[in-house]
Order: sequence, then structure tokens, then C-alpha cells
Amino acid sequence: MNNFDLLSAKYTHPNLAREMLPIIASQNTFQMDYTNKNLLFIYTGGFGDLCMLTPLAKYLKRTYKGVRIEVATVDMWVESFKGHPYFDAVYPFTPENVLPARRFIHRVVDFNMALAKSRWANIMHGVDVHFKWFDPQFDLSILTPEDKLPILSIQRISKEKAEAFWTFNDLNDKIVVGIQLHTSGFVRMWLKEYYDEVIANLTNKGIHVIFLEETSPWYFTGDRIHWNTPYCRTMQDNVALASKCDVILAPDSAFAHIAQAFDIPSVVLFGANPPAFRTGYHPKSYPMWSHPVCAPCFNLSTHCPKAVPSPCMVDLKPDIVLNAIMNQIYTYVKDLRTTILRKEPVIECPFCYSIDVDNKLLGSNSFYNCKNCQSLFVMGTEATGIHSCFDNPDYLKHLTEEEYIKYKTEYTQRIIEDIKTRFVGFGQLHIADIGSELGTISNTFRKASPNLLVDSFDINCELAYEAKERYNVITTTVDVVSGMILNPNQYEVVILDGFIEHLPKTQLKDLLLRCCVALQPKFGTLYLRTPVAEEFYSNDGYDPIVTYEDYNVSIGTLKGFEALCNKIGLQIVSHQIINAEHELTIQRQGSVKQITQSFPMAKKEEKGRPVVSISVLACNRLEQTKKCIVAISERLTDIPFEVIITDNGSTDGTKEYLTTLNALKELGATTNMKFIYHSNNLGFSRGHRKALEQASGEFFLMLNNDMYIQEDYWLEKFIGGFKGDPLVRAVAVYPSRLRPDGTGFRVTYGEPFEYLEGSCFAVPVEFIKTFGLFDINFKGSYCEDSDLCLRLREAKFKLKAIELNTIHDNVILTTQTLPSGHNAVLIPSLEYFLNKWSTYMQTRKFEHEKY
Repeated sequence: MNNFDLLSAKYTHPNLAREMLPIIASQNTFQMDYTNKNLLFIYTGGFGDLCMLTPLAKYLKRTYKGVRIEVATVDMWVESFKGHPYFDAVYPFTPENVLPARRFIHRVVDFNMALAKSRWANIMHGVDVHFKWFDPQFDLSILTPEDKLPILSIQRISKEKAEAFWTFNDLNDKIVVGIQLHTSGFVRMWLKEYYDEVIANLTNKGIHVIFLEETSPWYFTGDRIHWNTPYCRTMQDNVALASKCDVILAPDSAFAHIAQAFDIPSVVLFGANPPAFRTGYHPKSYPMWSHPVCAPCFNLSTHCPKAVPSPCMVDLKPDIVLNAIMNQIYTYVKDLRTTILRKEPVIECPFCYSIDVDNKLLGSNSFYNCKNCQSLFVMGTEATGIHSCFDNPDYLKHLTEEEYIKYKTEYTQRIIEDIKTRFVGFGQLHIADIGSELGTISNTFRKASPNLLVDSFDINCELAYEAKERYNVITTTVDVVSGMILNPNQYEVVILDGFIEHLPKTQLKDLLLRCCVALQPKFGTLYLRTPVAEEFYSNDGYDPIVTYEDYNVSIGTLKGFEALCNKIGLQIVSHQIINAEHELTIQRQGSVKQITQSFPMAKKEEKGRPVVSISVLACNRLEQTKKCIVAISERLTDIPFEVIITDNGSTDGTKEYLTTLNALKELGATTNMKFIYHSNNLGFSRGHRKALEQASGEFFLMLNNDMYIQEDYWLEKFIGGFKGDPLVRAVAVYPSRLRPDGTGFRVTYGEPFEYLEGSCFAVPVEFIKTFGLFDINFKGSYCEDSDLCLRLREAKFKLKAIELNTIHDNVILTTQTLPSGHNAVLIPSLEYFLNKWSTYMQTRKFEHEKY
């Protein structure tokens, strides 16, 4: 058969599976003898692909007798299902199939580099790749990095059929959700009953649903099932249909990647592969699960292998997925089609979907109150919930300290259980505890789960009353709200526990607005609890700042708000600043004795302490240094920072410029500058080590003076890089790999990397002072960053690469500033590095690293 086309065969051969075939192999990935014309190696991205390629392999064996066909997978869960009767029938584990193929792939392929860290592992579903088979020879397609994106060219005929489908079913100017029901491996399927519930809720809202399946000429709208479509679809036709959908619901499989290719908002249900094996989620995706899941029992009768250490998919309830789809619609479907949800524009509660809501709470067009579930929510380009989940308890007057702590603990546990229900399947959650008192809530959260990261806020900045085991444990201000640093989109959960009534009335609205802005736009939830009853203000043990009258005028009389606050709960503990030392007093209500807990005032010199210390080394090249400083000053950020500029023996006027530089004029009144002068060039390692000694911030960020920041809120990105995983100890912009000679090269963001380039590189200050920054045995400006990263990896810490818009003026400027004959410095550094890391350079991994 000449010009054998894999995709064409897919549509004509009955045994081929429904999903488009993945990439087969690459000469860049596999070290194989391609001169052997009697060998065809078929490599798949997952177990499902392995299943569907089996009949293809058998077909090719029958057609081309004498050609050896090997099929293999990188799906790490494949052997979990060995022995199940269903799988034995579909894909028997015989000597000619999967087990020898796995041994073959270990024997022939460099597994560490070619598969485990390869972008080919799970991103090739749905890629339009044609295999040309020239008898008796064959040719494997070689793809460029750009071709690796799952962007499918839509053939003209498929596009025309999709347009006809849209017109025939009157889908133009309608909201359409595309759903992929089946996945590649038969093991990653959601319950049919769950799908039914989601589809019913969507169609009851007037949203149209189409199914992105190969042979499914049907779709849902309202209570009708439409079968009268003008054609039976191929996979390419489905791709054309997907390109016209507003939102796509799919597993971490074909259409999740197709949605990424067309920049379509998606809800990704789950993935059988761990995150390290997946493609990175694009900004418009809404991942519903961050870990491998166990789901074979859904369609495989009673068999449960119990071999995958993963959560059960039964926990991913329909209402969670439905909320995600609606949030995607609220967030991204911004044109007039949103009015199709109802006969006329109506605001809908994102929690219970009731339309019985009150508009314009708090004097803002964005706030609404749901009369059905008593939730506050924000509508517009974001859909953020303010969740009220607590009934009004009896007035608690006579509590001992032990009883009070017990009550607070139980109250916090109720919040934790509610959060676990709402955020099932999420990884780490970032929580802001506003009104943190003695830290009862915060400490309970931290003990409940290491995945709950808590920032504690309270009224006065001098009250450092919580252990600072995390860099973000406490952030408070004398000015309360206006100085409170709540970064946009930072938190999944904000707990506002009895704080409002302690503010001046002018700050009440500002606080609520800041809380809503700080929440994640897709699924953030604000737990609000505050008293409104007059009896609280007549209680001798209660000492708010704002009077009840002012509170009632400012907040209580707003439509629907007082009833909401009454339902949420009562205030039990208050804060009172009683003297100039700003001590904290805990008051009990009623006749209970006053319990006072005093805390030492923080040192005055710590006021306004920077969060980030930016270290810039300069050795001549004054204009680059000026541009670097100006770029820092022009970028917006809410993170307090300082800039430490070190002159490494410049002779071009740099020292004079730094001497006259005015921090207030150049960088703004809230930013400090420090200057260090050396008579000679100490180099990269020693220069930054000296700057670290002067750093006052919690993070030390090394920035080359030829690196110009082009993005606002860039420091937030760096700090955010440390929050997702407590083992992360370095965050930087340029991921890189090592050549055999010890030199490095940058790789594209998202690709596997070995170290982070030091040109824009951040580490925690206290940690790095203990761990050690750079090895001073390196001379000049080479190998220090790769050495530090390998030391961190060897110590079982992690590195994090972030995407940031920067301009690197000249990547060789650093080496140009070395003394004449810098190769004499560079070569010894490389030799020292290769000798120090000789074992690693052979294996490219450490013992504790799995892959």
C-alpha cells in the first residue's frame, strides 16, 4: 500500500478507536536504528492510546508480513488493570503486547530523558499527523516545536459542514457548550448519571450542548434531543465544531488540548497522568482535579485494582463541575449572547442559580445578594462568591476561656469542612484570615492540612503575635484597610471574622471591595461573619470603633445586607488597642471576666520592612544600569521592596551616579535604596553574597543590570512562585539545561529543565543564609547558578520557573565585563563544576528523583 495515511485508515477500518491518533515517534526522541526497514515502533501518550493502537498494529502486521511492530506507552497506571476480564478482552496482556513493549521501551530508549521529561508524554492527543508508508520503506514524520502544539488544521469541507450544522440547528448567537463524553482509555470516564445532571442543568438554562464524538449526530437543547442533523461527523468535523463552542467540557485528553489550541475556555475534569506528565493548562482552562484519579469501577463492573494511590472520582460531584462551567461562561462569554441565558438579562446566583436576587449592594454595581441561599456574590467579568454558611447561634455570654477556644475550634472546623466540599480535588489553597485574633482559626487551618496556606491579618502592625514559620503569616497596618496588602486574585478563600465593626465607617465598603478583588475570579469564596444586633453594642465587654448607629447607617440599612449578616453569625471576641504600646486585649462578652493577652511590640525599625530585596550588580556599562533602575521604577507592584545596588569597581561614572541617586525621586517614596561600593570587581558570586548581608527583605532577588522588567506586578509573580509548594526554594525566569561540557542553554517555558539561570533569580533570605548562596570557588560569572540549583535539588528542594515579560539587553554582557582573558577564568569554573558534579552529569538525576 503506497502513501498509507494513518488518519484515512482510521475512518475506514472498523477496529480503530474514536480518538485521533497521537504522535508515533521522533528521531529526536528515540535512539533507534532507522536503517532497519523491518521495524516499526509505535509510541503512545497514554494507556488509552495503547488500547486503540493495538488493532492498528495487528492490521499492519497482517498487511506487511515480516515487519516487526512494537507498541509501547508511558502511562504509569497501565499495570493497575492487569487481570481485569474487561481489559483482557479488549487488550489482552499477552507476550506480544504491552509487557514486552514496556521492557522494549526501557531497553531501547533513554527513559529518563526521552519519556519521563518529554513534552511528548501527554500532549499529542488530537494532533493532525500523517504517516506516509512507502513500500518497502517507511518514513517517520519529524515535528518542529511549533508543530507540537495540538493545533489542527480544519479542512475546508469540515468547516463548511460545521457552519451548516450551526445554521441548521439555529445555534448562531447562542451559548454552546461542547462536551467530550468518551476518553481514550475507557478508564477515565465520569459517571453517566453525573453527565446527565450537568447536561440537564445547562439545558434548563437555555444553554445548548453538543457532543464532540466521532459518530454522534445529535445534541441537546432545552428538553429536546435533536437527531436530525445533516451529516454523520468525522473527528476532523468535530474539531471544526469545537472551534465554534463557547466552552468545552472534557477530560485531560483530546478536546482539552484542542480547546487550548483554539484558545477556547474549558473545564478539564481530571487526568489519569500525574501533573509532571501533562501539558500545562492554558489560562482559560479550569482544572477540576490536580492529582491522578481512580475511576475504572465506573464502567468496569465491580473491579477495583486498588493499585493507584489516587482519590476516587465519585467525589467529583456534578454541582462542582456545573459551577465551573457557569463560571467560565460568566468570565469569558462577555458579549450579548449572555442574555440568551434568560429571555431578558437577569443576574443569576452562582451558588444556587436562583434569579431572586437584589442588585447593587454596598453602593457598587457589582454586588448582589441572593434571597434564596443568602449569599453575596460579585458579577461582571468575574464571578466571586461571598458564602454564608452558618446559622445564627444563641448569644454566647458566659464562656470561660476553655469554652471559648473550644467554640472557636468547632466553628473553624465547620469552615474547613465546607471548604473541603467546595474545593474538592484542588491542590493547595491560599486563605486570608482577616481579624485573626490569637490565631485560633489560622492555627486550626494549618494543623488541618499542609495544603491550607494561611495569611493572618489584623488591626495593628506592631502586634506580631503569631509564629512566623511562613513568610506571609502576618500583614497588618496602622491605617488598617488602606494599607492592608491584599493582592488581586491571590486567595481561594477569605475569612472575614468579626472585623467590620472595628473599622471607621468610611472604611467598611473599602474592606469588602478589597476582599472581593483579592479572591480568585473563578472560584473564590468569602466567609463573612459579623454582628449587627444592637445588643452587642450595649454590651460592656464589646468595644468596636464604629458606633452602632454609624454601622447601621453604613452597612446595616443597605438592602438585604443586614438579614444576611444576621444569618451568618455573631461576634464573640473583639480587639482593643488599649495603650501607646499597642497591646492586644481580648474581651469577653456579658459578665465574663476580661481576659487580656499582651504581646511585645515589634521593633520600630521593622516598620515598613520590605518583602523583597532586589540585588543589582554593576561593573561599568552605566547606561544599562540606568535602564534597569528605570524599568524597576516604572513597573507597578503592591509588594514593598528595596533595591541594593553594588558597584563592582566601575570606572565609567557608575559610582558617581549611584552616589547622587535619590531613592524617592527614582523609585518612589515607599522604596528604599542601598548602595555598596567595591574597589575591584568581586564577580557575580561574591558581589551578591555581600548584598545578601545587607538585605532586609524576606526574599532576595538577583537581577542583572542588563535585564529590563517589562511587566507590572512582577514581584507578585515571584512571590506567588513560592506559594504553590513549600519545597520550592528558588524561583526564576529562565529555565535552562546543561550541555555535556558544563555550559548551559535556555529552554522554552514549560519544557523540562535542570537549573534556573541566575540573571533574574529569587530565593528566601533566611533559608539561603543558612543553606548558602553561591560557591565562592567559582570565578567571574559562570556556573554559580547551575551549581546552586543542583545543590538545592540534591537537598530535595524544588525549583520553579515563571513566565515574565523581560528584555535581556545582551546575554553576553556578563562575560564581557570579566577581566581580559576571561577564558582563563571561565575554563577553570567549568572544570570545577564538572569535577564537582561528575556523577550527576552522567545520570542527570539524583537518587531521590524518580525520573
